[in-house]
Amino acid sequence: VIMAGDPHSLIEGMAIAGYAGTEAPVDTGTVLFETFDGKSCSDSGRAISDALGERRPDLHRFWTVADYSVQIPANCTPVLRESPEWFRLLATAGYLVNNNNFPHYFRKRPGQFYLQTWHGTPLKRIGLDTPVSGSTASYRALIQREAAAWDMLLAQNEFAAETLAEAFGYHGEPAVLGYPRNDGLTTAASSGRTESRRRLGIAADRKVLLYMPTWRDNGSGADPYLDFEAAAEQLGPEYVLLYRGHHKIAGRRKTTGQNHYTDVTTHPEVNDLYLAADLLVTDYSSAMFDFSVTGKPMYFLTPDLA
Repeated sequence: VIMAGDPHSLIEGMAIAGYAGTEAPVDTGTVLFETFDGKSCSDSGRAISDALGERRPDLHRFWTVADYSVQIPANCTPVLRESPEWFRLLATAGYLVNNNNFPHYFRKRPGQFYLQTWHGTPLKRIGLDTPVSGSTASYRALIQREAAAWDMLLAQNEFAAETLAEAFGYHGEPAVLGYPRNDGLTTAASSGRTESRRRLGIAADRKVLLYMPTWRDNGSGADPYLDFEAAAEQLGPEYVLLYRGHHKIAGRRKTTGQNHYTDVTTHPEVNDLYLAADLLVTDYSSAMFDFSVTGKPMYFLTPDLA
């Protein structure tokens, strides 16, 4: 229902209607990538995009961006989410790559190929496995409709393959091929560490503690639990503390009034942080599975384990 007098709703409604009624041909030379609703160009989609840039330079790669401050990969074209051009590509791109869900009005057209990479190992309950009280009927319907459109579900291991398929109601055979986003943690570990520290402004002789808690579906969700002041005092000046909050609660974190850690929640590439760090402190975040690739130590802070 479009409310009279609401120009934004009217324009959006017209765009959705145009998208639903398009008869333009599907272009198999075009790929539309989207990660985290366009808030970043990262994750496994970024690794796949970079590989295609080397192996299939003939493909035209577009990246969804939430705004034009989002950094896109080289030789790619940004497209603003829910702009007319984005709707056109959503309907006509031969290949769609996402690590989350497209909006509720998305419908895959004949001739399109949809690769779903997801964005982490499902240690926590997700999708249809979450309590009914914690999700809406419309969301549960959306994820089931999405899964029916996936031509390939990428999984990093057999556990993720089984859990993700069941949680989203995916009836195909998951592609257990490893996680593209983690390749750089092994192939560029030594040179990547130096370059990552340079980008972050961290001296080579400092030790780096990276704190990456997940989000919670109850409480404020923004309480980092770790006492940064006590940690900084006990670890001493040789340590640098980095805090990476979960993207779901990024807007609720406190970023002022402290000088004990550096907030890297919005740093565009999490692998920079993994490579720069000497150790990881986390709770139930699937970051533990990614960080384990580096072979560096991890510590678990779980005050709400019960």
